[in-house]
Amino acid sequence: MNVLFVEENLRTDKLGFLYISAVLKKAGHNVDLLIGNLWQINNYLAQNKVDFVMCSVMTAEAKWYFDTVSELKKKHNFKSVFGGAHFTFYPETEKDNPDVDHILIGPGEHVIVDIVEGRIKDKIIKGIIPDLSKPIHPDRSILYKYDKFGKAPIKRFISCRDCPYSCKFCGSKRYREVFKDQKHMFNQRVPVDFFIEEIKQVSDKYPPLKVIHFNDDNFAGNREWLKEFCSKYDLGIAWGCEVRPESVTKELLQMMKDAGCDSLFIGLEAVRPETLKIMGRTSKPEKVKQICEWAKEIGIRRVQVENMIGLPVEDSLEDALDTLEFNLSLPNIHSWVATYQPFPGTELWQYCLDNSFLDDGEARFPKFEERSMLNIKDKEKLFRLHKWWFFIVRNKLPIKVAKQLIDLPMSEELAKALWDYRLKCASKELYS
Repeated sequence: MNVLFVEENLRTDKLGFLYISAVLKKAGHNVDLLIGNLWQINNYLAQNKVDFVMCSVMTAEAKWYFDTVSELKKKHNFKSVFGGAHFTFYPETEKDNPDVDHILIGPGEHVIVDIVEGRIKDKIIKGIIPDLSKPIHPDRSILYKYDKFGKAPIKRFISCRDCPYSCKFCGSKRYREVFKDQKHMFNQRVPVDFFIEEIKQVSDKYPPLKVIHFNDDNFAGNREWLKEFCSKYDLGIAWGCEVRPESVTKELLQMMKDAGCDSLFIGLEAVRPETLKIMGRTSKPEKVKQICEWAKEIGIRRVQVENMIGLPVEDSLEDALDTLEFNLSLPNIHSWVATYQPFPGTELWQYCLDNSFLDDGEARFPKFEERSMLNIKDKEKLFRLHKWWFFIVRNKLPIKVAKQLIDLPMSEELAKALWDYRLKCASKELYS
């Protein structure tokens, strides 16, 4: 069979469908990826026999995939398979869509060949969590044929695919509920030797590799695994990772630094205790500050502190300004901020419904850089704050100046320019 993955635009490596491609190719099927617009995909299908079009869907981009496949089916004969994070949490949303042939919930490695070869004909198919003690390398060739990815100085890897925490704005708890019959497979990690071998292979085949980013939700979640990794990692390539503050000690950071870690990503999200409680966050702001201080002392080059504004609290703007002020007090950081957008089915989405921050339960999926969809005051000021945030923290501007900035009108053109420049600055800092 001939399989085509389609994407409109990718900013980073999307590893999920690369594992699917590896499994399909091992079973003898042909797999390709096209990143492009509808015209380009139409042209590809006109020139190539394609039996399956597959989509790995993130919630905020879901509409593009549905619309694209619907248009393609008007001219071409193929079966569609939709998977990715969106359908792990919302599998029922497209069950009556005639253009969606199969919906895959969760990991697909153990079922995708049966779908393609016709042994599984169901519309909604629940995946099976793979045994990571017997891992495979993702098929990066279909993505890395694009120089934007193949020649990129940063590439991404993952050792653990799930998260044991239960933040109320996130889908991790829902994932554990969906796969509770497979809970014995939670929190696995790829064997260290296999993991390092994958990095070496990618480094050799797709130079230059200057920076590695580990996509794990908490790279420090298994201390014994991390110790083994740090003791064996000798490739001389700098790496960065996401860590939960609760998992980190100064000694652990020193060990990571000695093994090549030069960047950390830490979730602060908010600073007011009552806000953190609403969000289901157990991390303490004081621990985040301590980690930033340790990182500066130890010599870790870059710490990205992740924040969220536009939250369902009485005064969302003042809450956001408190979080901003805390960021300004932190040493040696790059500050990232997202506007909270409630994903249906999460606990915080239900809280928003119950407390009139949302008018109805209709599924809407705006992006985190867009305006808040909540019933909160000062939404325009929060939108402007999101766009100015990076520059305020980077230049250590006083809160008084921040308030003056968000009082000024902002055109859509300026908002886009600030956001695009902020992304460009972030890339330069990460690669330096």
